[in-house]
Amino acid sequence: MTRVSILLAIPVGFISHIAESIPVAHSTAQFIGILGFIISLTAAWLQWDLPHRISRLEDKLKDGRLESAAMARRIRWAQMMPMFFTVIGASLLLVAVLQMFP
Repeated sequence: MTRVSILLAIPVGFISHIAESIPVAHSTAQFIGILGFIISLTAAWLQWDLPHRISRLEDKLKDGRLESAAMARRIRWAQMMPMFFTVIGASLLLVAVLQMFP
């Protein structure tokens, strides 16, 4: 086994063990929780990639392929999207926890 497959096998085995112990009634909560986790990871990736995205926009502005007003709009959206995804992901995780433990 490669290092990556070993690192992936540990959490997958742990998650499957937990999933077997949870009743079927919590399947909706599990789905919402997994969706919240994926959205939270997306928020982390968007935040991590933000400086690269802004530098690419600045390069487009220097090349004349983008106007300054359009660049300001795109930067504003690029800065807002990680926050939006973080709030949505955290909200979904909270909903999942509240459904699992009424």
